[in-house]
Amino acid sequence: AGRGLAAAWLVPGLPVTFGLASFWFAIGVVMASLLVAALAVRSVLSEPLSLQISGVRRPGRSGRWTIIVRCALIAAAVVVLAGTLFSGTPAKPDAADLLLPILLAVAAGLVSTLAAAAAANWYAKRSTRRSGVVGYVASRAIARRREGTWVVLPLTAALAIAVFAAGIYSSAANWRASDAATMVGADLAFPVPFPLLQAFSLTHRLDPNGHSLMAVGAAADPDGAMVIVDAPRLARVAVWPGSWTSDLDVAQVSEELSPLRPPLNLTGRRLTMTVDNNVDGESDGILLSIDIVKPSGELGHIYIGPYSSGRTTRSAPMPFCDTGCLVTGLSITGPGTLPQLMQGSLAIRDVTVDGASMPYFTRIDWRGDFDASYVYGAPSVTGTRVVGSTLSVELDSQGEQVEAMLIPEDVPEVLPILLGRAATPPTVVGDDTSVRPVGTTESMPFFGPAALLIDHTMFTRSNRTTDAWTDVYILARSDTPQEVLTELAAYGITQPIDLQQVRHTLDQDAYALALNLYLVVTVIVLVLALAGLAVTMAVQIPARRRDAASLRVVGLPRRSIVTAVATEFAALLGTAAVSGILAGALAQYVVVRTLTLGYADDILTPRILPSLDITAVSAVLAVAFAVLLCLATLLGSLTIRGARTSTLRETP
Repeated sequence: AGRGLAAAWLVPGLPVTFGLASFWFAIGVVMASLLVAALAVRSVLSEPLSLQISGVRRPGRSGRWTIIVRCALIAAAVVVLAGTLFSGTPAKPDAADLLLPILLAVAAGLVSTLAAAAAANWYAKRSTRRSGVVGYVASRAIARRREGTWVVLPLTAALAIAVFAAGIYSSAANWRASDAATMVGADLAFPVPFPLLQAFSLTHRLDPNGHSLMAVGAAADPDGAMVIVDAPRLARVAVWPGSWTSDLDVAQVSEELSPLRPPLNLTGRRLTMTVDNNVDGESDGILLSIDIVKPSGELGHIYIGPYSSGRTTRSAPMPFCDTGCLVTGLSITGPGTLPQLMQGSLAIRDVTVDGASMPYFTRIDWRGDFDASYVYGAPSVTGTRVVGSTLSVELDSQGEQVEAMLIPEDVPEVLPILLGRAATPPTVVGDDTSVRPVGTTESMPFFGPAALLIDHTMFTRSNRTTDAWTDVYILARSDTPQEVLTELAAYGITQPIDLQQVRHTLDQDAYALALNLYLVVTVIVLVLALAGLAVTMAVQIPARRRDAASLRVVGLPRRSIVTAVATEFAALLGTAAVSGILAGALAQYVVVRTLTLGYADDILTPRILPSLDITAVSAVLAVAFAVLLCLATLLGSLTIRGARTSTLRETP
């Protein structure tokens, strides 16, 4: 078996030796088996002859040593559980951590066994004055037949160990998937040699619908690390494990971080705008400067004006906007873009691009940008209002020379962020822009739990990224069209980091391969438990036939006896299944939350989380109940088949 597993999981031809430790473990197993056999024989021989030849097994009190051993095991499990649970920070595994699953499994089996017997005894006494014959017979059998009740112990222990082993394997596998997603962020991650703004524009030009590409900036700012993403594309492009944000799925994260409404884009060659100028200033006229991001990702401006007092229509060329320019702001100045004293109001109306009406230019809503840092940036916009397709702006520079700054209302004043678990909650980012956390994440691309996640459009509206601190990537899905990848290659973007390769590397780690043994343990323990259950049932059949024959003699119907036997075993085995699964889940939770389980304790690395798939556990529990119910029904049928009156005259 060792050679087969080594050939399947490790390097082919790797020698597998039978070490001294293996020899001593084998000797220990043999000695333990002999000890158990000797104790069993001693227990049988110590019984009085009257009990051995009796046709009915009477319940008796447990011996002193039996009670001491039970209490010691349960107390040890409680002590180890409490010590591990309150141990504090994660640490390397020690003897207590290794013993905890076994102690919990045995303790759960003991408690379940005693609880089943006590509950059956109570129900049997309660139902003596009632008409439930089947329930009474089943509960009486559980209360009186000790060897039947003790079936719960090994099955509970086996299920607890199996659930723990499978849970540890699943937790480690989920952590490797989370770590790979942290390192890559999507199916493919292309390092980009130019600034984030250009990468953002490139992805929108090559993939205008946002199905395949997303630009990301990993900004190692001295004031706090940030991951700047194209939030509307996050759910479609990024790989986002569900364990990162248990209270939010990736679609909700994308929605929470995205702008309030679609951005304002100008596509064409000439912009025309009518302005009603009622502003008193130092000069006769005002100039409008529209801040844009060119398709190349470079910043630019469209200057239109000057507008004299009264209603004036002006136009201006847009030489860079054939494929679309993103509007990020609007400035109102004196002629020549000079700051000036301003008081009054103006109205912007009838905006057209190449003769086509553009009502969204004003209907997107605008507000004064008071957070941006400018040389002449004193607050001067006292109010804005949109009526139909007309934007009215109230100005008051309060005696100072200013540039009146406005930004579109697709971005809120307080920016939403997703906070990493290990990050310090900020109140502002960048150039003192206010932020509010919408949730906490266990990890995020590139910086793990030690950063915050923010939308690119929101952050860059009033802030600028520092290229020297920002690593830029273009994330892509594995099904990205080949023509899109070819266009990326034309910009020198050709060497992606592959998520599957990173995951394969993590899966081939020696620790990850060793965890495969947990699956082997799960299968072996369950097989041994079921084999022991089958043997126990087979041994009990003769005694059960005598009991069934006694019940037939007093007139109990055949169907009622079968139902009673099935009910008895369904109750016992169901108790074992539920107790075992709960004990295994508890052991997994405690061990995983207090151990590092072999990963480097790095601030950029996600932590390992307990993994208990409720759906899978429910399915396993349903299958287990179905199988055990079939076994119980089969045992009932076998019992009643041989339950004849002559059985009572047979020598036990």
